[in-house]
Amino acid sequence: MMLCAAAWAGAEEPPAAGPLADVEVGFSGTHRVGCWTPVRITLKAAAEPLRGRLDAEVIDGDGLPVRYAPLNDAEISVAAGSSQQATVYVRFGRTRAGLLVRWKPANGPAVERRTDVPEIPAALATEPSHALCLGEDFGLSEADQRAGRGAGRQAVLLLEEPNSLPLHACGYDGVDMILLATPPGGVLEQMSAPQQQALLAWVRGGGRLFVSCGSRGAELFGPEGRLAPLAPGPLQRVTPLRQTTGLEAFAASPEPLLGGTVELAWFEPGEGVVEVVEGVGAENRPVILRRAFGFGEVILAAIDLDRGPAAEWSGRPRLLAKLLWPEEGGEAAEDSGPRGQVSHLGYDDLAGQLRGALDRFPEAQPTPFSWVAGLIGVYLLLIGPIDYLLLRRFAGRFEWTWLTFPPVVLAALGLALVLGNLWRSSNIAGNQVDLIDINTASGEVRGTSWLHLYSPQTRRFDLALAPPSIGTPPADTEDATAALLFAWQGLPGAGLGGMASTASPAPVAEAYAIEPSAPEQLAIRGLPILTGSTKSLSARWRRNVPASEETLRWEVNELQGEFTNPLPYDLSECWLYYDRWAWPIERGLAAGEVFNAAVLPPPRNLEWQLVRFRILDSKDVSTPWDRSDLTNIPRILEMMMFHQAARGTSYTHLAHRYHGDLDWSALVKLDRAVLVGRPSAEAAAELRVRRAGTEEEEEAQTQRWTFCRLVIPVTTPANGP
Repeated sequence: MMLCAAAWAGAEEPPAAGPLADVEVGFSGTHRVGCWTPVRITLKAAAEPLRGRLDAEVIDGDGLPVRYAPLNDAEISVAAGSSQQATVYVRFGRTRAGLLVRWKPANGPAVERRTDVPEIPAALATEPSHALCLGEDFGLSEADQRAGRGAGRQAVLLLEEPNSLPLHACGYDGVDMILLATPPGGVLEQMSAPQQQALLAWVRGGGRLFVSCGSRGAELFGPEGRLAPLAPGPLQRVTPLRQTTGLEAFAASPEPLLGGTVELAWFEPGEGVVEVVEGVGAENRPVILRRAFGFGEVILAAIDLDRGPAAEWSGRPRLLAKLLWPEEGGEAAEDSGPRGQVSHLGYDDLAGQLRGALDRFPEAQPTPFSWVAGLIGVYLLLIGPIDYLLLRRFAGRFEWTWLTFPPVVLAALGLALVLGNLWRSSNIAGNQVDLIDINTASGEVRGTSWLHLYSPQTRRFDLALAPPSIGTPPADTEDATAALLFAWQGLPGAGLGGMASTASPAPVAEAYAIEPSAPEQLAIRGLPILTGSTKSLSARWRRNVPASEETLRWEVNELQGEFTNPLPYDLSECWLYYDRWAWPIERGLAAGEVFNAAVLPPPRNLEWQLVRFRILDSKDVSTPWDRSDLTNIPRILEMMMFHQAARGTSYTHLAHRYHGDLDWSALVKLDRAVLVGRPSAEAAAELRVRRAGTEEEEEAQTQRWTFCRLVIPVTTPANGP
């Protein structure tokens, strides 16, 4: 599915509302429901200057109105006769939802501008995946078909100008992959410094970036180049590529790459792996390279696929299909799953299964059906046969039933309320999962928290989230990343309560507020939770620990070397993953312990471990994934961590869009080992709950599951010193 960047811009604009001259959503209108989306608002001052604040209001996944403030929430000033653009990041809770933008001047009444559903393109749901092409689409739609992924599985958006690109990494939340062309004067050169920082921060946080750069390699990957941080190794020089047989063989192209000179950016061996190489011996030249960048992945074509002979090459779609959707556990395999079978579950993504598991509260179990059925039977007997027999025996006047009927009804209602309160806890309760990711080489710590809050009574709450005492807070809270993003978590799917459903918004008059802020400050204000109901929330936070120069070595088909547990907590239930292998560390790791890989037991196959292979009738078979199982949270988290390594959707029959940046299946194949363990409960983020508008703390009885992952560099004979 190809989307035109100008499609939404060409729609008829509503009349301007005072200083609110224009409103643009997402990437020229394209956005994904339930993901952070940039809303760009153009403020235009007339004869008088403007000074005030902005916010934007949309409905959340439960249909409740929610108000978002800008990330810095600073006062905005616009000089007289000029205009200025401001950005508010929001989450749309329905694929079809309106938007209300509000300008609150320092003096005077607020001004509102409402953009209704017909004016905002429908948001993408779980499908299709979203590929953002900057400057060139590389024939991605044809490559998608070559991969056999089926129609409508890929939304390809081409942007030829950077106007829609966000200034914050969270603005790419709904994007699955970015493809970047590097022609002179292209989108890359037009991007501002904050936009470049946001793009790099998105990749570092788990994004997937494809870059094509050959002739301009020295300029862009040099010490001062815009793409220097992404270089897989030292750039030797730009040189003509006189042989392309390796490229043609990799793409399985029946036609050679002909028609002129192809310039190659020649990198020396360094980070990552080489997918395609031309020449032998001293003339060995890498053409396609793949490397880890933080928690993300960079695929580099060291030739210009967007222009010159390669752009006209008939094998280009085959090449892209092989690079972007590799056959082993890649996207191409996803179509084999019976996706229609998940409709009765109400969700179609692993995030929905985790949400369902966290929504189970022993304190909030419904009244047993047997009691309900029994009480209904007793009630019917009382207002029917028993009432008749009593009036016949003692009164003889059946019209007195108008006097006996109301007390019976009131007594039944009172009994129902009493029993309902007996079965329902009177305490606030919570379920919480924390996943702590640590890049040992850089010291970066990223935390992801999922929280479900149960309230026995209808109340409004103010919420704050305090990250655990790991390292120090980041010092760069003003750049393209944020210290804390805290918001609601929706249900992916078209079932009851799903974000793709057509249910009407809830009749709640007053919106609650989400205010991205520094940790331990109030981030959600006035959150309403009805009697006996729950609210699903998620957060992303950052910390820093000292960087480590420790690496492991892969020699003679085994891991060697040492690494240190940088956490102040012991780790249990530990596993070490690298490439195709998995090693259990049964004794765990103590806080600060130095672990020597020489004591690792014989490895197990990673895929076999993830899909729980077992022997049945002398055959190796995998244990089927139970999409309806809401009891095993550690197993759901394990699958979210390495979904593609377990054959992806062809195994689970669920997508992994909403937290795809947590899937490190590619990372363990890019010279990175990953240690997974369970720290103590003290490592969890702390949710602080207050009655709305007060300083009164509410104690929530919270059940926690905490997981930690360490990314450790690995040197191999190909990239080692």
